Amino acid sequence: KLLVVSDSATSLMGLVGSSVSLASGIMLGSNATLTAKQAESLTTLANFTTGIAHISIQDTAGDLLEVTGSGSTPDDWAGELAASSVTLTASASVSAAQATELSLLGSRFSVGGYTLTVSDSAAQLLSPSNAAGLALAGAVTLSGPQTLTAQAATELAGLTGFSKGGYAVTVSDTAANLEFAGYADGLLLASHVELSTATSLSVAGA
Repeated sequence: KLLVVSDSATSLMGLVGSSVSLASGIMLGSNATLTAKQAESLTTLANFTTGIAHISIQDTAGDLLEVTGSGSTPDDWAGELAASSVTLTASASVSAAQATELSLLGSRFSVGGYTLTVSDSAAQLLSPSNAAGLALAGAVTLSGPQTLTAQAATELAGLTGFSKGGYAVTVSDTAANLEFAGYADGLLLASHVELSTATSLSVAGA
């Protein structure tokens, strides 16, 4: 015969670390709002399922993304994937890669009215692999001074919510690129503009 244990999240968490070998299934009996760590502890129970109940995780970005081992997957990732919703409880600043990690939660994840700031190098902010993470951001800033081409600076200027974060941006490029009208926004972003190669200019070009 099947023995299914169904109870509240609080009661089920009391079974963590104990032998539940007699149970063929462990089911969440009612909706629960938990931290990431609490949700993770439930998923360690053998044959755990949420059934028709829902887990709502409310936690900080730091806790959601915490990695204490040598791997790259957050410690509480299984718990977060078991949840129906994962919501921030405070504003946070994360790297582009961390924001992209959060984006893997898909429609489960919500900033909950708080601001998620993505702060990183220009290369990481402009990397296509981090585009999904930047889509979650309410603000995007540099994590340090940058030297960029006119094109890269223009791409940065076009990011929604972008600011330099108080850091200097040097645009270093050829005369042709510095003169190109399509890169005007990038040059407006620059703290300094310099030629990347020696160039002979006409009086009009200079």
